[in-house]
Amino acid sequence: MRLQQPTKKRHPVRLIIIVVLALIVLAGGGFAAWHMIQNAQNNRSKKVINQQQQKEPTPYHSTENGFTVNFMSEPKVTHDTIKGQGLEIPTVTYEDSQPSGSSYHIMVSTFKISEEQAKSKERAFLEAGLKAAAESTGGKVTTMTNGTLLGYPSATATAVGGNDGDMRITVIVKGTSVYALHASNVEQADFDKFVQSFKFD
Repeated sequence: MRLQQPTKKRHPVRLIIIVVLALIVLAGGGFAAWHMIQNAQNNRSKKVINQQQQKEPTPYHSTENGFTVNFMSEPKVTHDTIKGQGLEIPTVTYEDSQPSGSSYHIMVSTFKISEEQAKSKERAFLEAGLKAAAESTGGKVTTMTNGTLLGYPSATATAVGGNDGDMRITVIVKGTSVYALHASNVEQADFDKFVQSFKFD
């Protein structure tokens, strides 16, 4: 006569607990993996920004306006006509804006007058160039110092209240053209390097 084996009792509660714990472990692993991916993407983004910030300036040449200057990247070039000194003045603007918030500009305004007339208006042109550069972003000139640069009359100024923050400006008059170099959100040393890199053809 065979003895009947006693039936094993099932423990559904224990089984449910095991399944729940397994799901929690899997979910935790998924979160950790997601977190690692996010960190890798953030580190990659920071690396790209750092590379942009550490990028060395390179020479840019304008055949149209006859100068070379160091920009951080290829500038955006726009043509316009502004009014000043009772004249309509063709103006070309070279703009180099960076992700860090800094920006470098050169505004070249050419007066349609003779060289003789321009020579008698050099100081007026300098003041007009400083004012135009400051007002291009809604700023106002606060200081101004006259001098010479590259053998031509020049003036240096700071401006406040602009949309892009405080500005540093240097203006040079060469013949009938006014070259306004200005920058926002940059250190004085960086602006000095920008101006020092500027050369006429």
